[in-house]
Amino acid sequence: MQKFILIFALLFSSLAFSAPHKEFRGMWVITWEIYKKDGEFLRGDDLKNRIVEILDNAKDAGLNALIWQVRQGGAVYFKSSIEPWGKWLQHQSPGFDPLEFVITEAHKRNIELHGWINTFESRENIPGTPAIDHPEWISRDNLNRPMPGAITLSPGLSGVREHINSVVKELVTNYDLDGIHFDYIRWSEYAWSDFKELSPDFGYDSEHLFSNGVPSGFLTWEDWRRDSVSSFVKLASKTIKSIKPSMVISVAAVGQYDWGIWNGYHAVFQDVGLWLKNGWIDHVMGMNYYWHTYQSMFDHLVGGCPNCWQRPLQAGLDRGGRFTVGIGSLMMKQKGLWSEHPEVVRAIRESKYASGFQFFSYGDFEEMDYFKEARSFILASPHL
Repeated sequence: MQKFILIFALLFSSLAFSAPHKEFRGMWVITWEIYKKDGEFLRGDDLKNRIVEILDNAKDAGLNALIWQVRQGGAVYFKSSIEPWGKWLQHQSPGFDPLEFVITEAHKRNIELHGWINTFESRENIPGTPAIDHPEWISRDNLNRPMPGAITLSPGLSGVREHINSVVKELVTNYDLDGIHFDYIRWSEYAWSDFKELSPDFGYDSEHLFSNGVPSGFLTWEDWRRDSVSSFVKLASKTIKSIKPSMVISVAAVGQYDWGIWNGYHAVFQDVGLWLKNGWIDHVMGMNYYWHTYQSMFDHLVGGCPNCWQRPLQAGLDRGGRFTVGIGSLMMKQKGLWSEHPEVVRAIRESKYASGFQFFSYGDFEEMDYFKEARSFILASPHL
């Protein structure tokens, strides 16, 4: 009898890992697309009506998930005892808890709601934000200047990792979200082609920093930087799963893993393959924004292998993780390629290993009045 139970358990476990995922049909929704409309900041019932409008449009399009921005710039869009309200709410409560409201309304429509966090990005500069309360956390060069691009916190500091983890813990404890989505889960970015030229301006090159050398236990600064981001992912994963084991943990991944001029692994020290393989995350959401036609997207996902996403993710996919493709609707609009949306989705479905897609972002679909038209290909067969 015990032998039978063991065999059954092993069989069930195997089936659980190999079972196909339901197709993920998502969309990122940015703070300013929610809290401001027609030039006006929204509050109270006007904001509630706006949230309902967004959800109804998503339902009309056949979407089953929204990635809803809840933290941006070191400020938040939910009731928090740790960080202040964000600038798109004019740093004050709108008169109700907008996150609680959207979760309830989304679930009425059978839409998953994933809380989208800008992890290390920290542009906000009001009291209570990390950039003001802890200026020593900001990534700086050897002349004490913030590093180029967005103001970001240093993933290499334990205080930074612990602070963001406390915000994550508060969010997961207090809200019935379907998932937590980490964006800006990486170091400050720069053009990979300029890497060797950073030294004159920022005291940095690929071999030598302005400090006293590579930290003990690491062969290169690249290794240390990747490990510092991975340390946060592991910490946050442990926190989330200890509170809600079923909560989905996802990350926004730079469009190329470790190939090409600019990629996640070498340029911003993001190792999503390791995270998925180790079970620290459940879902990699690619930011595959610059492949705008059927052929370019199919070649990106399949034709270019081994320089494709399947190689670094396969071990994680085998253990039940998932990969979905980020479609750059904003960029397609800018390039006059909007009509290519159905073909890009077809390419993703034909890749076989991608189990869905998410559009960037809501505002572009709204501007193009595309929700009902998109339904025809979003819900087209084949999809799981």
